[in-house]
Amino acid sequence: MEEKLQSGAPIKCPLCGLPVGIEGPASAAAPPMSRADHLAAVTSLQRGRAAQKKLLMIVGGAGVLVTGAIIALLAQPGGVAEPSSAAPPTKPAGKYTLDDAPEAPAPVTRQAASVQPAPPPKPVAPASPVPAAPVQPAPPPPRAPSAGNALPSEVLLLVRQHLLSLPPYYRDLCVGATERSRVEALVASGKGTAEDIQFLKDLCLSDKVKVVRDELSVVTESLRQLEKDALEGLPVDRLTLYDGRTLLGRVVAETPDDVRIERKMAGGVGGLMNVKRVDIKALEKGKGPGVEFKTRWEAARKGSASEQAGLVVWCKENGLPLQARFLSLTILSSEPGHPLARAEAGLPSNPIQRAIDAATQGGLLQFEGRSWTAVELKEKLLRDGTLALLNGEWYVRKERTISVPGLFRYDRQDDKPVAFSPLNGAVTAHDTETVYAMVQDLATNSFVEKADVKFQRRFFSCPLTVNVKAGRGPGAGPVTPKQHFQLTFVSDQAEPPAGKAMTGDLVINVPVNQPIIEASVKTLAEVKSGGSITIFLLHEGQRVKVYQCAAREDDLHKLPDLVRGKQAVDLVAVIGQTAAYTPKTERRVVKLPRKNDRGLIIEDGKEVVHDRLIPDFKATLFPSNSNTVEVFRLKVTVGEPAAALNDLFRKAGASEILKTK
Repeated sequence: MEEKLQSGAPIKCPLCGLPVGIEGPASAAAPPMSRADHLAAVTSLQRGRAAQKKLLMIVGGAGVLVTGAIIALLAQPGGVAEPSSAAPPTKPAGKYTLDDAPEAPAPVTRQAASVQPAPPPKPVAPASPVPAAPVQPAPPPPRAPSAGNALPSEVLLLVRQHLLSLPPYYRDLCVGATERSRVEALVASGKGTAEDIQFLKDLCLSDKVKVVRDELSVVTESLRQLEKDALEGLPVDRLTLYDGRTLLGRVVAETPDDVRIERKMAGGVGGLMNVKRVDIKALEKGKGPGVEFKTRWEAARKGSASEQAGLVVWCKENGLPLQARFLSLTILSSEPGHPLARAEAGLPSNPIQRAIDAATQGGLLQFEGRSWTAVELKEKLLRDGTLALLNGEWYVRKERTISVPGLFRYDRQDDKPVAFSPLNGAVTAHDTETVYAMVQDLATNSFVEKADVKFQRRFFSCPLTVNVKAGRGPGAGPVTPKQHFQLTFVSDQAEPPAGKAMTGDLVINVPVNQPIIEASVKTLAEVKSGGSITIFLLHEGQRVKVYQCAAREDDLHKLPDLVRGKQAVDLVAVIGQTAAYTPKTERRVVKLPRKNDRGLIIEDGKEVVHDRLIPDFKATLFPSNSNTVEVFRLKVTVGEPAAALNDLFRKAGASEILKTK
């Protein structure tokens, strides 16, 4: 054993780390071992170990002693022995592969090649000790079927019905790769321990399996319910209305005044709708998309899922939501993981994750024949647009309009839904026209002038007033008097004087008496150069600017979301203008000359030259004449409590979800 290796580079065995295939001289005490002999010895050693393992499992208590003896024998020091006569034929050198070994052992030291109680093997003496190279542990093999009794028939039936019958998409969601290998091995062998039986039961009755089986049942039942409506209630007729809308359905009755059409929605719910003929621009029987759908469905029903998915897209583009949902469910019956079909059918991308989310949201909520998580139902209701959330409560949206007609009519109206309160310099003002007429004065038996002032327009603005005084106005030209008339001069004095800046506020209060979801306002106004009108929203004592009125203001403007949840709208219109007047000179006969019975003039008449100043309002809010239809409108969406929905979320403990954005 002390002799040195003299020639050839040592080649280490990949299993045991010993040098093999040594060329050159060797001692008589340690004859050379060929590479093939060495590999045969290792194979024999491995088979012996496998035999030991089986022996330990079968023999029991008595085998412990035998095993101890074998282990003691294997633990004896020495070189690798020559292969025994019982070893199988070896492969030629260089043809050995790792696939021939049933199990890759961990790194070992030089040990005996056989467990038989034969004469001790002859050692191989290396020239110098070579440490065994570390070997990385191989990945654990798939778990072998447990040895045990036959699995109960009811357990095998449970596995086949609840797990193995699921489509692959659902099975992959419920069972991981390791669990799947174990299940397949147990079912194939039909044997297992009590632990294996409990494993199968827990897996088949798990929440994951229940979730996917429930979804599978929903798809099957929904498809059964929709099939008849989707294929028999096709919209084969088309109505085009003058307002631009197109109605698809099936005409079931016609009268000289109306057309009755049957329409079905995505959920299969249908109804009859009467349409007045005066509103119908075109009625096209047999031109609806339902006619073409029949042909397309016959071609796609036996085709692939991708062909049917293309028909789903066509249905959505052509206003066939019911048929699109039916096709999606049809696809899911064979390919439950199809992304487009799942989205169109309203199913989550991962039902297992959805169930986990539902557990944190109070469970699944039942609404309109379907199951929803609290977040899903919240998003669905908000997306539909018929409901709104206010302070964590559901409300049904209702549209209301509160308006004010022209101010002349509104002032005579008993019911005033809007309160106007002029403040800080704003007043109700008028554009006037004065009509003069000569009437007989019975007391003096003469004809005198009578003035009739008529209101042309009424509005809110800053006050511009004039007072009449005797004398000519500034800048007035000379006037030649008429014969037999006494000439009198008067002029207007303006208050405030021209050029003075003025402001005034008009507070507008609109009680709504229901929670407001959103609102828009229209304030009719006229604004000239030198004037302005700004609309503010009153919120918690502060003024929030909404908009500046245009020259001819008559548009609806959305109010800030600050009105959300309130039950009244409070606005302030700030009116600003520079005082201005238009000069105008009028010459009028206010009294005719008086004559006697012979026609002789016995008293001169009177004539007035009036230097007038006509107010020029630069900013008028709600200008109204006798024909004005509307000067103010509040279009408001209010909410009526949806008690049933609020109870649904409250009982599920999901009320907090309604308070989050």
